[in-house]
Amino acid sequence: MGSVELLAVFVVLGLGTTAGIAAQALGLVPALRRVGFRWRWRFDFRKLHLPELGRIAGWMACYVAISQIGVLVIIRLAYAAGAADTASGDHDHHAPGPPGHS
Repeated sequence: MGSVELLAVFVVLGLGTTAGIAAQALGLVPALRRVGFRWRWRFDFRKLHLPELGRIAGWMACYVAISQIGVLVIIRLAYAAGAADTASGDHDHHAPGPPGHS
């Protein structure tokens, strides 16, 4: 698959996903109107509890950073294992299959 075709696949995937999310959101509007919900811009920042949101965002950033470090460790281990396998020249082994199959 060439780069133009790959770009087209990504564009279609991105636009289709965005359109699906927009359709779901628009589908909720009638139900929200029926229960009396009205969207209004609110500029009362004291009621937003920004310090609490900041603390939660900090913990979430730590969680994401630790998860990414774990991913990097796993990738490095996998590459090291692959390089060791290639350097040994032993390519006759394979992962065992289900019991009773050889």
